[in-house]
Amino acid sequence: MSDNLLDRQKRVITNAIDSVQPPSKYKCLVMDVDAAKIVAQVLDEHEILDRNVATVEKLEQKRATQNYIDAMYIIRPTALSIDCMNADFTRVPNRYAAAHVFLLPDPNMADIMRRIKNQRVGGHLRTLQVLYIDHYPLEQCIFSFKQPQSLEIFYNQNCFDLVQNYVSQVAGQLVGLCTAFGEYPIVRFYKPDAPLNETSVLPYMIASAFHQVLDEYARTNSDFPVIDESRPRSVFLITDRTMDVISPLVHEFTYQAMAYDLLNIVEGNVYKYERMEKGETIKTSGKLTDKDTEWVSLRHLHMQQAIELFTARLEKLKKDHPHLADQSTQASVSDLQDMVAGLPMFAEMKERFSLHLSMAGQCMDLLQKSNLMDVANIEQTCATGVTADGRKPKTLTDEFVEMIASDEVAQKDKVRLVLLYCLYRGGLVEGDLEKLEKHAGLKDIDLEVIRNLTLLEGRVTKPDLNKKTAKKTPKPTTFHSGATGDVYETSRFVPGLKNVVDQLIQGTLPASIFPYTKDEPLDDEVDMSAKASLRNPRQRAAWAKSAQFQAPRQRIFVFVAGGFTMSEARSVYELNEQYNSKSIFLGGNDIVTPGSFLASLSRLRAPRDKLRLKQDEPKKTRAPAFLMEPDGINKPVAPAQAAQSANRAGGPPLPTATSTGVSNMPKPRSVSPAVPDASSVAAAVDTPEAPEEEKKKKKSGIKKLKKVGKFFK
Repeated sequence: MSDNLLDRQKRVITNAIDSVQPPSKYKCLVMDVDAAKIVAQVLDEHEILDRNVATVEKLEQKRATQNYIDAMYIIRPTALSIDCMNADFTRVPNRYAAAHVFLLPDPNMADIMRRIKNQRVGGHLRTLQVLYIDHYPLEQCIFSFKQPQSLEIFYNQNCFDLVQNYVSQVAGQLVGLCTAFGEYPIVRFYKPDAPLNETSVLPYMIASAFHQVLDEYARTNSDFPVIDESRPRSVFLITDRTMDVISPLVHEFTYQAMAYDLLNIVEGNVYKYERMEKGETIKTSGKLTDKDTEWVSLRHLHMQQAIELFTARLEKLKKDHPHLADQSTQASVSDLQDMVAGLPMFAEMKERFSLHLSMAGQCMDLLQKSNLMDVANIEQTCATGVTADGRKPKTLTDEFVEMIASDEVAQKDKVRLVLLYCLYRGGLVEGDLEKLEKHAGLKDIDLEVIRNLTLLEGRVTKPDLNKKTAKKTPKPTTFHSGATGDVYETSRFVPGLKNVVDQLIQGTLPASIFPYTKDEPLDDEVDMSAKASLRNPRQRAAWAKSAQFQAPRQRIFVFVAGGFTMSEARSVYELNEQYNSKSIFLGGNDIVTPGSFLASLSRLRAPRDKLRLKQDEPKKTRAPAFLMEPDGINKPVAPAQAAQSANRAGGPPLPTATSTGVSNMPKPRSVSPAVPDASSVAAAVDTPEAPEEEKKKKKSGIKKLKKVGKFFK
């Protein structure tokens, strides 16, 4: 099977579904909100229903009695979820014939399982096990836990009482990755050599807890790990955001990183935008996933290259389908959109083109309005320590002072510049920082953001050595660098994570800064080289007789506590391409964008009640009363009304019974309200030709896109 996180997660879930084989053949799949989001990340409606699933239900919503089939539950074992499940077997009659329960990982799993067995549902249990799927595969080698407040929990001292449980939760989630691949990895962690804060032990805490949970899993599962002598043992590297605080601050101009920096992308991969539909402005959204071929091919290209390639594809569309457009004129992008809008066979293409045209156009507008190219040149010099020609900067301070005083530079970009300049200088004395405050017109919240970077090991300030009491602080080892060769001047910065993984592969990563959780393994056990072998090169193994054979890749997992950046994600793809004997995966608590990073910095000293953490919200522990009501009171809801109710409740839409999913199932006594999948009900709308004045207004076109070249030198 391929080393693809999406495929692996999908296989684990489908294997669990297939393992439930009730006497009636069909089962009902019941999930809480968290589990539904995870499953929806990798499985479509028809893929669930085709596996002998009669209906898919939301745990917390009204559900009809189906006591002729078994129920399969996938839930996070909270008090509320357990009580909702228990209610199904406390009411009379029972809602289902039996229960097959699959729980997302929890640090207190033994107590939870004991409690479930001792409740009413315990007498109807057919399956009770942990399902290690508590992570979101975003791309083929990128995963997230979607925990946007992780930086505050890890580094705000008012949240230190939450850290231990949070670390235990993360450890269980990381084990899920290993079980999906059958890997028992060597674990290493980041240990800074000159820490400023006690939070520097965070990577060790996560690594230690992770190894402990992994050992426990191996003891209780005889089929783990999967033994493959031809594959080198995997490595799991655990670091945190403090290893590189520059990466979340610099402007990057590859398509994906630029989009996540400048645009309104929510929930990890949903882009909200506006488009013209029948002469009206319509608010809509699109998902950036690996199913979008345009996105996959463009996301890691420099914006200039991405626009040139995308424009060429639009021109090819016009050439391949000459009947769609007037060949005597130069068609604009808007014209090409109009060409495909009314044709059903181009509906999916229209959605993709509309999405990326909006994203690219909005990025370019913001690039020009915010003077980002000039800002980026200074950022790159601060981040790499050298100018574009590789020399030590002589006029950087003057350029920096002039830039932060400019009215054309946005306030948040000034804050990013000041932070990068402070890091470049190894910190500023308080007097100089106060001068910058007045010169740049910084507000109190801006200063709070700047000073709080010290909580992430960023050297923002330093003692005035002219004072007798001042002590010089040691400089930590850094791993970021500047790219050499044929690169864009505004894209010279190389994230520290890329260099760290590269050193790991080369076998030069210092064990003093990246120690092992256990004793350092033997050389042949952790050999990172694909070349090393004790075999006689003239004697070929049986499996090596084919010239097309490729030895299994060694897997390297990297987890960044606090979150990873899109420039780091791109680096992993570059390393995978560079080393064809390795499969490298990157993940973190969440995606860190420059905007989210600054927002988190502003809250690192905030009082606990101001953070509004999910962990501090009042917890519901009792199931809704309607789950105990008989079906006569639990009246059926019309499908349209059910869909509206589901949207208000939040969470992804759940698939329901269809003719393909229940063709051989006995007719049920009652059917739960259908909640349609958003993708199944969203039909392509034929767009008539826009009014003449509207077409003139939209004429950004290919000519405008081609002008982007002058901004990238």
